[in-house]
Amino acid sequence: MRGQDDLTYLGLLAISSRPPGAADSAIEVPEIECRRAGLSEWKRAWVTINEYNYDVAERSWYLNAHRAPLGRFSKPFMMRLAAAVAPLFKTREARVDRLE
Repeated sequence: MRGQDDLTYLGLLAISSRPPGAADSAIEVPEIECRRAGLSEWKRAWVTINEYNYDVAERSWYLNAHRAPLGRFSKPFMMRLAAAVAPLFKTREARVDRLE
């Protein structure tokens, strides 16, 4: 999301090749989506949906804006993820700030 200060604010979800723990909520990534996202070397993958990292793209210590993306998920899968995490973004309870 672009803010009034012309910076890009990000809500970043973790992707893991390990199954989620009992206390975690995650959505399994279908095989075709793994290929699209450049994760084809992983046999299985999950997107964690019970917490997210909050960062600013232009000031991030964690992201390299000059690096080419590995791939991308399809729009239908992204919409599924967005619907699952929308409550988190509204409450900010599961937000991990990466601004410092």
